[in-house]
Amino acid sequence: LYLLLGALWILFSDPLAARITSDAVLLAQISLYKGWAFILVTALLLYLLILRQNDALRGGEQQLRLITDALPALISYVDADRRYRFSNKAYMEWFGHEAQGKRLEEVLGMAAYKTISGYVERVLNGETVSYETQLPYKDGGARFVSATYVPDRGANQHVRGFFALVHDITESKQAQEDLRQWADAFEGCAHGIAIADPDTNRLTVCNPAFASLHKSRVEEVVGNAILSLYETSDYENVRRSIEKADQIGHSRFEASMVRKDGSTFHVQMDVVSVRGEDGDLLHRV
Repeated sequence: LYLLLGALWILFSDPLAARITSDAVLLAQISLYKGWAFILVTALLLYLLILRQNDALRGGEQQLRLITDALPALISYVDADRRYRFSNKAYMEWFGHEAQGKRLEEVLGMAAYKTISGYVERVLNGETVSYETQLPYKDGGARFVSATYVPDRGANQHVRGFFALVHDITESKQAQEDLRQWADAFEGCAHGIAIADPDTNRLTVCNPAFASLHKSRVEEVVGNAILSLYETSDYENVRRSIEKADQIGHSRFEASMVRKDGSTFHVQMDVVSVRGEDGDLLHRV
């Protein structure tokens, strides 16, 4: 547009001025005026083009802001001076103030910054970094986070900063810890515990104490049909007790179990039928 307008101006403005007058003084004045007119018209054209481009950029930035603010994670861009140049809404929710323009240690607190400073150094040296750690915060609390840092390289491969994506995994870590404690209780319990699949009526897992009762290893017991573990004379009793557990959730009975060497031992069994939220039978314990 600028090239076309300039070419047309040069081609037609001088001949037009020559037709208006042949007076040299007047031609000089017209030349001055048309020069100023050219500057004003092209300046207005450039201004409108830049304004339209800026509107498009602002629209893209607003859309990016809406997307990043909606995500349940901390998203930011940090420059080579370790200052935040972009941060989403989650930073305000976590720290209670804007992060833009502030240094990492100002936002995170010195204790948390010391924990991640090594990872920051690595990403500013050009390495993509992922890690999980527990971070202490200025309010005295602590959070487990999962973070990924991606370096931002310029045309000459110089690292200008890095993009950061940080997830709060405190709840999932607590859930893992709870599961670990239950697993420890299952494995370490002195009472025999086994879980059976109600569709196949076979054991899917048992603890070492249950296997020890059968004088076997865990892998030798898992997979066996439930009834095969009992004396045949107790089959009907076992079936009725399992049906009762399925109906009311729990049953207790006594029976004789059989080891692989043919020896028997008397047991008291507690059967719990576990159902899902939809009422479907999931497993028997």
